[in-house]
Amino acid sequence: MATPWWKRTSAKLWLIPVATIVTIWGAVYTYKTTGATELRTQVYQPLFSDLVAVEQSIEALSPERPSLMKALPELKRTGGFELVPRDLGERMLRISEQSSKVDAAIQTVRELALREMSSRIVHLRTQESDRAWQEKTVRILREMSNTQKGIADSFSFTMRHEGRSRGIDLRNPSTPDVSAPGGPAFVVRDWVSYPESVKIVEDLWTDVDYLYFNDRHDAWYYQITREDLERQKTALLEFLAPVHKVLRESPDFKLLLEARPALLLDIATAKAEVADRIRDPKQLTDFLLR
Repeated sequence: MATPWWKRTSAKLWLIPVATIVTIWGAVYTYKTTGATELRTQVYQPLFSDLVAVEQSIEALSPERPSLMKALPELKRTGGFELVPRDLGERMLRISEQSSKVDAAIQTVRELALREMSSRIVHLRTQESDRAWQEKTVRILREMSNTQKGIADSFSFTMRHEGRSRGIDLRNPSTPDVSAPGGPAFVVRDWVSYPESVKIVEDLWTDVDYLYFNDRHDAWYYQITREDLERQKTALLEFLAPVHKVLRESPDFKLLLEARPALLLDIATAKAEVADRIRDPKQLTDFLLR
């Protein structure tokens, strides 16, 4: 018995959408799986590492930790960056540009702060007073060390902040001895977060420590002691206030104050987007928008 025409027509109409769906599904599956691993490992994971490095740099505001991107320039050179969605790509380029401006501003602000601080410190202390204080403090530190049991393998204070460890004389390895004080350092990040940063630094700064203002070099005109401030009958907050006022008038310092929060937010957003791409490198929206 022959199949009625209307049943044959109905079957054909049903097969058309099913076939279309299968074709589309096959195309989507092929798109999402082809090259996904390479995209994850060669594009998005390296970009995520770039973002982590830049974020740490912007948080630290240290000239010793510039916000260098390694993957982004290479991906731009090889053409791999063209595989990144346009909005994410524009965000990455914006982060790269802004972080470079922050790096340059950090260097300028650091230099300005060093000049301003040293110009004030030379009126607070002398090379001779520095030498006398250091000799006295080394004797105190050695006495403190010798009154304790056994032999320590370190004379460092807890490094919860940038600073210098105490110097150690190792000419006699069996009896290491303190040879120089250490102490916290007041860095660019502290100037940006002044006055809140003063409390953090003061909690780390003891009577047998320097407070350093140069995070690279030791010199009597780049560091102070608590005795120096006591002789002037002033507190650290007040001593730093005039320098902070000068810094606030600097365009580079204003850039750090204003651009840093927005840049960190941009980085956090980009990290979330790249992390999503690491989980799912080739997304359906990309396929539909092709």
